[in-house]
Amino acid sequence: MIAHAESVLEDWTRVNDWIEYEARLNEILPHYDDPVICAYDANLLSAAIAVDILRTHPVAIIGGVLRENPFFVRPAEFLLERLGRNVTLPKAFFVTPERFLKELRQRRAAPKGSKDQ
Repeated sequence: MIAHAESVLEDWTRVNDWIEYEARLNEILPHYDDPVICAYDANLLSAAIAVDILRTHPVAIIGGVLRENPFFVRPAEFLLERLGRNVTLPKAFFVTPERFLKELRQRRAAPKGSKDQ
């Protein structure tokens, strides 16, 4: 699967949610065999957002070569850093693949502009 983020990047109020989604996705993807490639138009990203997005991926295509990402930060650590906290998150913070997919479907089904979207 190839995922494009351009639609999210058009609405800058959702960028932080997208970065969180990218980080949490790393907890879900190992449960599936399908490869996933996240594609970004670097011309649409600020440097800070590009770095945060890169840090959410354990591997990256750099210079046309798939490589282990030396900038990768584990999801829990990354999210704690982004929240600006130095506390242990409750177990409920880490969602199961089933709960993640359920919440994703609910967000997609929510009317545009609602607080659930």
